This record gives sequence, C-alpha cells and structure tokens, in this order.
Amino acid sequence: MKKKAALVLALIFFVLASFTAFTFFEQPSVSVSAANTDWPQVQGDAKHSGYVPQNLVPPYTKLWQVYHPFPISYRVQPIISQSLIFLPSNDGNLYALATSDGHQVWSFQTEAALINSAGYDSGKVFVSSTDNYIYAINANNGTLAWKYQTGSTVKTAPVIAAGKVFTGSSDGFMYALNTSDGSLAWKKDTGAPIYDTAAYDSGKLFFGGMNAKAYALDATNGNIL
Repeated sequence: MKKKAALVLALIFFVLASFTAFTFFEQPSVSVSAANTDWPQVQGDAKHSGYVPQNLVPPYTKLWQVYHPFPISYRVQPIISQSLIFLPSNDGNLYALATSDGHQVWSFQTEAALINSAGYDSGKVFVSSTDNYIYAINANNGTLAWKYQTGSTVKTAPVIAAGKVFTGSSDGFMYALNTSDGSLAWKKDTGAPIYDTAAYDSGKLFFGGMNAKAYALDATNGNIL
C-alpha cells in the first residue's frame, strides 16, 4: 500500500513539474507576417546579435524559388528592407530582388567583386567593393548616392550606427563615413589589413586586424579606448 501511494505521489509531482517547466519556457508565438521582417545589417543589427522575435516552427513551406546566374560569395548574408533583398555578387553587381517572388528589381555595377554583405539605413544601401570604394546606393531605384575611395580593396561588410558607416579596408584603416553624403568623419590606421567586419555597441566600435590585435574605438572620433 505504501509503495502504491508513493508511486501516485511521484506521478503527481512529475505532472506538476512538467507543467511548470512548460509554462516557464514557453514563449508567445509571433506571426512572421505581423512582425518586422527587416534584416538591415549582418546578423540583424550593428551589434550582430542575430536576434529575431519570431518563433519558427516546422514544417516550413517554400514560398518561391528562382535562378539568377550571378555568383554569391560564401560571406554574403541577404539584407532585407523595403520589401527588397539586397545581394552583393562576385560579378561586381549589387542586386535588389523582390521579397514577394524573387524577381530582380534593379542592379548596380561596381568595378570589381563584392565579397561581403551590404547594409541598409534610411533609404540607402551600403556596400564595400574590392575596387577600393565604399558605395551608397539609393534603395528605391539603384542609383548612386555617393561613393568613397579607400587605399585598397574593401572586403568587410559595413556597420551602420549613429549616422555613420564603419568599414575596415585592406589598407589598414577603419573608416567612419557620414551616411548622408559619404564625407569622412574620421579614419584610424591600424598598420595592418582589416578583413573582418566590425561591431558597434553603446558608442564603441570593436574589430580585429591582421596584426593579431583587437581594437575598441570611440565611435565618435576613432580614438582607442
């Protein structure tokens, strides 16, 4: 009799514990169609947090599939805003595809391969090219807003925050350009190529160089912290 009572108590405890754990860990479901589905920078934001509010639960459904004959670097992440997908290509073009069905809306030609992701802010798409330039393209129609020449190839994705575009170049400089007109806010010489994309948080810019050093800069003036 004692064994039977203990078994019943153990079963009740297990059910209550399972219910409590499920209630604690369960997150409210968010409809993808109702949520903000923009993805304006690498990993979603200047911090590269990668956070999304949606709970994605299988099974998944294919919405569309299209073939475009342009090569995409393994480093490129699709950037999404204004119902457009922005894809830099090894053929030197920045492509804008419609999120609705994948058809090409416009393309912008640079002079060399685009090997990293773009970034979006306030109606402009920013992209770095191995032709040494950093470009700002009008997202509505694919026309040039401005471009800025660095001293060498640019292989990093732009980071956009506080009204600036932060981009490292193979010439060893980290550049901070004003998003409005592409004018130089500041640049910092590290003495070695910068191949990896920076990250921004709370007024600070973080990145590494090919001199085996990590940097934290004041994003307002480029001074080392």
